[in-house]
Amino acid sequence: MTGRLPRNVTINDVASHAGVSRSTVSLVLRQSSRIPPETSARVEASMRALGYTYNRAAANLRRRTSEAVGVIINDIRNPFFAEMIAGIQDVFDERGLLIYLVEASNKLDRQDRLLTSLIEHDVAGVILSPVTDTPPEFVARLRDTRLRVCLAARSMPASGFDFVGANNVEAARLATEHLIGLGHRRIAFLGGEQASLIRNDRLAGYFSTLDRHGIRFDPDLCSASLPGRDTALADMNRVLDLPDPPTAAVSYNDYVAVSSMPALRARG
Repeated sequence: MTGRLPRNVTINDVASHAGVSRSTVSLVLRQSSRIPPETSARVEASMRALGYTYNRAAANLRRRTSEAVGVIINDIRNPFFAEMIAGIQDVFDERGLLIYLVEASNKLDRQDRLLTSLIEHDVAGVILSPVTDTPPEFVARLRDTRLRVCLAARSMPASGFDFVGANNVEAARLATEHLIGLGHRRIAFLGGEQASLIRNDRLAGYFSTLDRHGIRFDPDLCSASLPGRDTALADMNRVLDLPDPPTAAVSYNDYVAVSSMPALRARG
């Protein structure tokens, strides 16, 4: 039996079938929010009717770019990172970009392996919340990849990468000021690793606010630990067992605050 192989269906075929432009079909394929839902539905119906399959890898090769961005976070259980990812996703959806979300679990070797995997998947860039004590060698390797990089939540001042994050000194100042305004004088500071730059900034806000109000700093009220459920409970129980326990606490982050609350409930 002889004869020609069937011709592949193209974007032009889909556009003609749906009665739209080629660029509209392209935007639908990239899941752009600029296209009205009814138009997207018509284009998708035409693709199904014609049996069209989008070759994303080939499209990326033609454009010499990728539509995926790697996001490396530390702890997916942390509600802060959940909100951060939701915000990133909202922006990327508008631009037809895909997220590769991975979790480093605050482990240097895992962070290194994840970067390798993202590079192998040809991501266009990386949003990174770096592991504590990330070494200069990792920063140099990241720079050598020539990927577009933005640091999130945790900075590395000497890296030269763009950074988006909170004003940690001011955040702790506001929290401590609020508790002092409620009449508290025995205020604990719970959680965060000793080497964490974020913890250092938040401690600075806590210290300076106590000092401004003439409240003596008590080192027994201050704990350093890897943020987690068990460590938060242990830190809270330790300060509550002091002869003169605190009446309030500033937590390193939301995860520590929420995780320490069962210790309070257990004591009524």
